[in-house]
Amino acid sequence: MFDFIKIKISFRKEINMIELKVIVKKAHLQFIPASKVKKSLKEAICGLVWQLFSLETEEKLKHKKMNDKIIALLGEFTLVFYGPK
Repeated sequence: MFDFIKIKISFRKEINMIELKVIVKKAHLQFIPASKVKKSLKEAICGLVWQLFSLETEEKLKHKKMNDKIIALLGEFTLVFYGPK
């Protein structure tokens, strides 16, 4: 069970009841200039775009490899898989 107010989670493992609590520390707040926030966001967006591009390219390569394997396999059975006449 997770308690959002006390910020703790408790659960039973075998016969033992286990309770985990969050340790809250006071944070030192400071002003961050808009230019620094903008730069950080720009870097994060560039990183995300690059990551998505990499995933897309990787998926295309996987599909190409799979298509090549399927074509090679179908080539072994030309009598079964022939084009329409």
